[in-house]
Amino acid sequence: MALKVIISFLDHRTQWVILNSDECTLKPVLTGVPQVSILAPIIFLLFIKVLLKLLTISRSFSYADDTVFVTSDFDVKALESNPIVTMIFS
Repeated sequence: MALKVIISFLDHRTQWVILNSDECTLKPVLTGVPQVSILAPIIFLLFIKVLLKLLTISRSFSYADDTVFVTSDFDVKALESNPIVTMIFS
């Protein structure tokens, strides 16, 4: 039930921009968490928990407010069976 609430909170969001008198069409929001909400701090804490686990098996690269994690292994099966990778991508 809790997972369904979080998914519905993040899914099917849209936004548009108005600049002076120009207005764009409605576009889907595919990433991020709505800032003004009760669920945002909870989702942030869940994200940080996963982030800390990622730091143990990967390198991170950050620019401004974007972060990318890169992990590799010579053995693809070992990488796919890593419990942290499995938890994140399942």
